Amino acid sequence: MNVSSASVRPDPSAPSAPRVGRLVPPRLRAETIPRPRLDRVLEAGRDRRLTIITAAAGYGKTTALAAWSASRPGPRAWVTLDAADNDPVRFLAAVADVLDDAVPGSGVDAQRLLRGGSDPVSTVVPRLAAALADVPADRRPVVVLDDVHLLSDPDALAALTALVDTLPDGTRFVLGSRGDVPLALGRRRVTGELLEVGQDELRFAGTEIARYLNGSLGLGLDGATLGAVERRTEGWPAAVSLVGLALQARPDAVGFVSAGPLGTSGPVAEYLTQEVLARVPDRTREFLVRTAVLHRMNPELCAALLQDPEAAQDYADARRSNLLIASVDDRGEWARPHALLRELLLSALRARGADGDPRYDAAALHRRAAEWFEQARLPEDAVEHAIEADDGVMAARIVAQQWWSESVRLYRHRSVLRMIDRMPRERGPYANVVAAIGGLFTAMSGGREPDVEAHLKWIDPDDRSPESAFAPILAAGVWVAYVFGDVGRAVRAGEALPHGAPESTGRGLLALAIARWYAGDVEGMRADLDRLPATLETMPVMAPWLWAARALLALEDGTPEVAVAHATRAEGFARLSGAESAPSSRVVFVALGSALVAAGRLDEAVEPLRRGLTLSATPAGTVAHAHAHIALGTLHAARRETAEARRHATAARDIVDGCADPGAIAARVDALEARIAARPTLDSTAGSAPTEAELRVLRHLPSDASLATIAGELFLSTNTVKSHVRRLYRRLGVGSRPEAVAEARRRGLL
Repeated sequence: MNVSSASVRPDPSAPSAPRVGRLVPPRLRAETIPRPRLDRVLEAGRDRRLTIITAAAGYGKTTALAAWSASRPGPRAWVTLDAADNDPVRFLAAVADVLDDAVPGSGVDAQRLLRGGSDPVSTVVPRLAAALADVPADRRPVVVLDDVHLLSDPDALAALTALVDTLPDGTRFVLGSRGDVPLALGRRRVTGELLEVGQDELRFAGTEIARYLNGSLGLGLDGATLGAVERRTEGWPAAVSLVGLALQARPDAVGFVSAGPLGTSGPVAEYLTQEVLARVPDRTREFLVRTAVLHRMNPELCAALLQDPEAAQDYADARRSNLLIASVDDRGEWARPHALLRELLLSALRARGADGDPRYDAAALHRRAAEWFEQARLPEDAVEHAIEADDGVMAARIVAQQWWSESVRLYRHRSVLRMIDRMPRERGPYANVVAAIGGLFTAMSGGREPDVEAHLKWIDPDDRSPESAFAPILAAGVWVAYVFGDVGRAVRAGEALPHGAPESTGRGLLALAIARWYAGDVEGMRADLDRLPATLETMPVMAPWLWAARALLALEDGTPEVAVAHATRAEGFARLSGAESAPSSRVVFVALGSALVAAGRLDEAVEPLRRGLTLSATPAGTVAHAHAHIALGTLHAARRETAEARRHATAARDIVDGCADPGAIAARVDALEARIAARPTLDSTAGSAPTEAELRVLRHLPSDASLATIAGELFLSTNTVKSHVRRLYRRLGVGSRPEAVAEARRRGLL
């Protein structure tokens, strides 16, 4: 059954990105002068794939890029990067967003894939390339990425490299950076696809200084004074701009310019900025100093931060000057100080705070900013300010109550992990919740399995309501536990889920149902699926799992064609929701391939099973990975491809032997091994040493305890214990429990 968009209910959690300042070029100030010389330099790279502008702060690279891109014909896409773009999902979401603005429709598919958790580099970037390939070459956009020096995460840099390498000819990338750009530039220089622009090209020439100071600012300086400005600033645009602002308030222009060294050093910038602030009214200056903790501001935020309703008017006064505060969004709703000015303002804030004046307590100001952003449902900003306030309890609370669930929907795991790593260690009652979140996201990012319950068991029972963070975290913990090979623990965690929260209960019940399948509890799986609300059948984030689980159940019921129909529907929802290359879709493709094998449609099963194996390899060595190997081994056995079947069976056995509790998957490996004709090679277990997991079971065999009782004592599923016992019999060369005990004692194993 195919799935069309008309049959799917929209996901209310799907994010809608506001058009904020980093996704639009900055507004050019009224006094900005045309720089045709620099425009010609940039335009010389029109036939080259990559242009890189590298310069220190204050050289006007952003203004130059904004002015040039505004003057050229054709579509353009602009992203100003920040530190949070070290998450490849966030980075590519921004790029897809602006590309869609530049070439309508080009970013839609990429955004869908990102929301579904598909791989950014292998899936999302090629889709962007495919979308732009349908556009005539002369209509493909220029993509401007400013502040690229802020990218350091290897995966984010891999996404950037893939974009530059993959997007079709005619798409030009222009990167602005304060330092070296970590791309393979040597090859690009040799092939002639790179244009490099540096500080020398960005410096103001004498004619440009004259046009700026006398033309834009109307200062009427004579040639000698202009020459002195050029010599002493060395054409550094920031210094020229600050000189102009200072001269507007000083009649003795010649004396001021000649009074001291004007170069490109930090102290000079500080000196000039102080001259600028000297001409600002006292109240406005104090407003700027106290709001310097903000990376972006609006009137409501300023009023809350300063606890002064008149701060909104101070904001408007500073904004009207357009010399001190620049807009950072396309609607004019947010603003920020100039970077150089903000650095000085923060220095002034710290100095006054050190004197004990509570109005300049930076931590208190950051805390108020965090409270405002939290109430505005902007958790990422809120957490950042809480961290700056050195308030670990507040930061942890916001992550637990707002940001973590949002980041799950947006696949922003790495962003949260970086926040947790930077968060102060004192996290109060939220310490265990944040530890559990950190463990989950580490696992979801390919790290080691966390013991989620070890953290959650310390949470106060009063905080375990369906509306709290406890339920959705535990629901995610069910998934992590069975994927990482502790099926019994996954089932116990799922059975502890509170009832009543639709999303967390639904997600948790789905994970529990699949965990029960891994445990061999088919009837328990059936009961869990029957408890799910019907609305989940068409909810894109849930439907792939639900229909895949029903496909597995149909296979247990011996109805392969029903299984094929369910699994096909699961695949359709996975593709529709953008999850076609998401690790969470592993079960979808393995279920589809297994159903096709059971239905005798062997050739059709190859592609979904290979995809399922690829997706289950992240992270490698999990029960899900073993499941994929078993499914592919079964396919090859059905096609009488013994060597390939044996290879997958061996891989599955290696994984299962290393799992704490693989559940019924161990028995499925046994069944595959028994099916393969070349059994002697696989049955080399005879006489070999038991694994540590098997030894733990062996130590209980001398007792009268049943296998079910032993399973309970070891916190394993009964199927897992049965599988270990069968393997022990083969290793020991015996056929019964008493014989196994006797042989184990003879060998010194007991």
